[in-house]
Amino acid sequence: MNEIVKYHKDFEKKLVFRNFTASELNFLMAICTKVRDKKEDEVIFTFEELKKISKWVKTDNKSFIKSLQSTNKKLMSLVFEMPNEEAEAGGVTQFVLFPTFDIFPTTKILKVAVNTKFAYLLNNLSNNFNQYELEEFASLKSVYSKLLYKELMLFKDTGYRIFKIEDFRKKLDIPEKYRMTNINQKVLTPIKEDFKNIFQKFEIIKIKNGREITQIRFNFVIKDIKSLKMVSEIEIINNKKITSDEELEKFFKLNFSDVNYSKKHKEVL
Repeated sequence: MNEIVKYHKDFEKKLVFRNFTASELNFLMAICTKVRDKKEDEVIFTFEELKKISKWVKTDNKSFIKSLQSTNKKLMSLVFEMPNEEAEAGGVTQFVLFPTFDIFPTTKILKVAVNTKFAYLLNNLSNNFNQYELEEFASLKSVYSKLLYKELMLFKDTGYRIFKIEDFRKKLDIPEKYRMTNINQKVLTPIKEDFKNIFQKFEIIKIKNGREITQIRFNFVIKDIKSLKMVSEIEIINNKKITSDEELEKFFKLNFSDVNYSKKHKEVL
């Protein structure tokens, strides 16, 4: 079963993930998955468990441990700042979400301490939570795809997200030196390729003021998994047997011509 990542929207609004690699973002979301809805001040992973849910592909533990250490260093640099209601006007509270990482190479265990005072950011308290499949997130190859995916999931009920171009650069941690030609090549093109298997429809619209691009809009349609489940029901009604990928593809196109399904969906069917 796919793990579901849930966390409070403040997690998105108050943090910008700077200089994270794809693997480090996978680790972070795997930790969020483990922590959610738990009251403990510490969570424990085996290396095997963490590798599996974060889709780590290398076989040596040395590079795995090095990546964990790098993830922790970057997390320690992510300092939350929130108004302190108990303090005088203008008072703030600053904190890190995970105070410590304990890595045990011999026993192959990772222990992560959680700042329990602010654990609500990771816990399922209300509908103010972003939610998506960790497996889907981990399958994205581009860091930019992962960062944008998290943003789009906050607006999944509307099916579109508009950024001012400067906010888009900030949210996706795009280098300042990148001009629009660089963004097209190194950011938007990998995103479009990654999202082919994620969304039923995905569209990028650049909004101009004169000749200058001032905003960027993403239209997206999440794939309807209910349509996929209907395939087996129709098979029962029609009393047919599908014995190959080719037959499945032909049947699916005939019955669901408007649905763009992924390789993952096909394997499930």
